Amino acid sequence: MKIQNTIKAACAALIFGLASQAGASVINVNATGVANGYLNAGTYNGNFDASLQLPTQFTVNSIAFKFTFEDDTTDPFTSVTGATTKNTSAAVYDSSTKTFTTTVTNTTAVTKTGEKESVLLSFGSVSFNGQTGKTDLGTNTKLDSSSKKQTTSLYVKNGVQCTQDQIDHDNSCKQVTSYTVTDNKTATTTYEYNGLFDITQLLSNDSQKASFDALVAELTNTKSLNFSLGVTGDLKLTGIKLDLDYTDTTPPPSNNVPEPASLALFGITLAGIAGVRRARRG
Repeated sequence: MKIQNTIKAACAALIFGLASQAGASVINVNATGVANGYLNAGTYNGNFDASLQLPTQFTVNSIAFKFTFEDDTTDPFTSVTGATTKNTSAAVYDSSTKTFTTTVTNTTAVTKTGEKESVLLSFGSVSFNGQTGKTDLGTNTKLDSSSKKQTTSLYVKNGVQCTQDQIDHDNSCKQVTSYTVTDNKTATTTYEYNGLFDITQLLSNDSQKASFDALVAELTNTKSLNFSLGVTGDLKLTGIKLDLDYTDTTPPPSNNVPEPASLALFGITLAGIAGVRRARRG
């Protein structure tokens, strides 16, 4: 029985050794040509070379990549001046000074925007993009100037402005001094583009197949992938990662027929089984 178990284990190991050549593997491929660090506006070219890691023949199951970027936080701002709105308040009576005051507020809207960083990642005709996120930093309203001038006199009765009919017929409507105060203000709303962002994709026959097929064609021909980064603004490249999931389809020696040594081992095994059986019969 021990001999039979040993023989079975040897056969299983042989079969597993042949089948393992078709197993799937995942490798990480490092990028060359573009290193982590500061990227000014422009185009940068790089390459993923997997020629030393891929077997002679293979099929690609999936391609996963991730490029990570960070805003350098030293961006200039661009200001755009928009429309001016006018708001006139109701006249307010001050009984101590016996004056009416009307306030006119002119508010000019200004938008202040930081630099927008973006990246276009291209593998030949296949492209992907990403950009920094937009953050609203709030609105700050500042009084630029204020002026006050005396205007047409008003008539008041018990602290309430009289109508024209009251002025004509009611002697209790008394004339008071009226002023107009004009406030000129600027409301500046600031937006910034900042933070981390990445361009990440998982490509396969089931996910973005057209892009997957295009990249697989280049991998099959050259065992490498060329890429370019079109950068707008200025960024820090903080990481690049490419994972290839592939299956080794390289045929074993002699067209999938076990090597002579394996055949000899298998023959000796069978002969051993026959000898054991004859011994038991005797």
